[in-house]
Amino acid sequence: MEKLIITAVADCFFARDPRGHKIEMQQRKYACFIVTVKGKIRFTFRDRALICDRAHPVFLPQGACYLNECLDTAESYVFNFLTKDEHQPMSLSPPCEAQVRKAFDCISKGHFMSFSDEAESIGELYFLLSALFATPPVTLSEKVLHTAREYIYHHYASPSLSVKLTSQYCFVSESYLRKLFLEKLGRSPFQYITDVRMQKAQTLLYEKRPVGEIACLVGYSDVYQFSRAYKRYYGYAPSMHSPK
Repeated sequence: MEKLIITAVADCFFARDPRGHKIEMQQRKYACFIVTVKGKIRFTFRDRALICDRAHPVFLPQGACYLNECLDTAESYVFNFLTKDEHQPMSLSPPCEAQVRKAFDCISKGHFMSFSDEAESIGELYFLLSALFATPPVTLSEKVLHTAREYIYHHYASPSLSVKLTSQYCFVSESYLRKLFLEKLGRSPFQYITDVRMQKAQTLLYEKRPVGEIACLVGYSDVYQFSRAYKRYYGYAPSMHSPK
């Protein structure tokens, strides 16, 4: 990410979300840091998903569109603010909880009564930002997950792509890869492959490509198999797709 410049602090709050709670977000008004201290939340974007838990805070940019799903009853600190430039959603490093609480207490005093109050709040947010964007050591599991996702992105158009081939490429067992995907992304490797293929297929449908051509381009040798998979995923057949 290029330098993140905070232009204004909007607010902060402590959120409690029950398991199964879902929110469809369109054009998020503010950028935010979400620091989850309990439970697990999945944010699904058009091209990927991020898991937010105690070890993985997230940054969500203003204007973002996503599905927010609470996978396990969650408690989170949410810091809303405005930024100067456009950025991408990303997973962050876990900060010290005392540091999070200090920033929260400063910003949650209420509406800013003076320039010095707002300047202090921005300063606290920058201090928190320095911890959130610290670069942690890369673990073996993170390397495997990154390698597997890259392999899937580069081979989704191949009908032979499978969980078995992906695990072999990463030099791990299928069961380990499945466990890793479920823990980190909340999706199995097979579901992740389907996500990538279906999202690419929808993009091609917006380009008004023939369904038979799209099936080949996203790894299906049989157009009927592709149509069934697409309908299971989106709830309607590709032939019913109409660009908004």
